[in-house]
Amino acid sequence: QEFRDKAAQNSIEPLNNEEATITEEGVEKDRELVAGFLPNTKKVVIKLKEMDTNNKTIIDLKKKQIQEVRGEKEKEHSEELSNKVMQNQTNQKFIKEVLDNMRIEVAAAKKKFPDEPE
Repeated sequence: QEFRDKAAQNSIEPLNNEEATITEEGVEKDRELVAGFLPNTKKVVIKLKEMDTNNKTIIDLKKKQIQEVRGEKEKEHSEELSNKVMQNQTNQKFIKEVLDNMRIEVAAAKKKFPDEPE
């Protein structure tokens, strides 16, 4: 009931019986679709995890950099900080390109198969 209430709050209509029917053909089509996106999705997840790790390292380095008074150690932290920021920028660019390509593929599939549901 909780899900139905939440759906109603978000103006989501329940599926009719025809939409809810699961067929072997439909499952196979879904598998093919997911298989096409899975490699890119895995790469994006890896990049996001790397960015999360980098962000935690950046926070730690910033704290160390603030506490350091010796110039050489501060410079070392600053260089590592710059490297992590550059890695994150590279990962963001990669993720954007993958998502743009996926968006293009979905748009092409919608044009090629206009009668197919999502």
